[in-house]
Amino acid sequence: MKRSKVVIEARSLYKTYSLGKLKVPALQDISLSIMKGDMVCIGGRSGSGKSTLLRQLSLIDIPDEGSVLVGAELTAELSEKQRSHLRLARLGYVFQEYALLPELTAQENVMLPALMLDTKMPVATVTNRARRTLELVGLGDCTEHRPNELSGGQQQRVAIARALINTPSIIFADEPTANLDSLSARSVMNTLRELNKKHGVTVVFVSHDPDDVKYATRIIVLDDGKIVDGARS
Repeated sequence: MKRSKVVIEARSLYKTYSLGKLKVPALQDISLSIMKGDMVCIGGRSGSGKSTLLRQLSLIDIPDEGSVLVGAELTAELSEKQRSHLRLARLGYVFQEYALLPELTAQENVMLPALMLDTKMPVATVTNRARRTLELVGLGDCTEHRPNELSGGQQQRVAIARALINTPSIIFADEPTANLDSLSARSVMNTLRELNKKHGVTVVFVSHDPDDVKYATRIIVLDDGKIVDGARS
């Protein structure tokens, strides 16, 4: 394996949650590598650890043990400020519930990560980038719409555009079609596939929907916090 092609790697990840006095192991000795250009589906039954793994890989959460490498960078050695900067600069995240700010327009929602990453960047530059990114996901005519003026599928594509604004090497998506009708779900998955195939964006998404899974070039299956199929490390 050529190390230069590995965009993210997990080494022996463990994560346990506490429910009162009960300890619930969510991840147990997870090791995997994801290559540039992969479109990976993380699957498994409910409670198998899918979303927990996605949060570890995307640096939203921190493992109890083990490490995540983004490229060659060992994130366990970074401060929280450095982790946050790395997450904004190189990773994009799409939430199941869209997580759009209702008082902002689609364009303003998309602009937020860029403004957070570089507070000195001219607003006009960020505005133009946001417009181009919305055009990329097929929403160039919706820049001034607020979330309540958009369908569920359109809101999720705004969320994808927001994840793309800083040109990340990887997009993570947690159940991106869970709240959508079948037509909107296909539109969102086609958008992710086009970003992957035409623009070289590595995509890692969680889903248990067979219609979503067929878009993946690789499937990783979890059960009880362990990889039971699809490991590559």
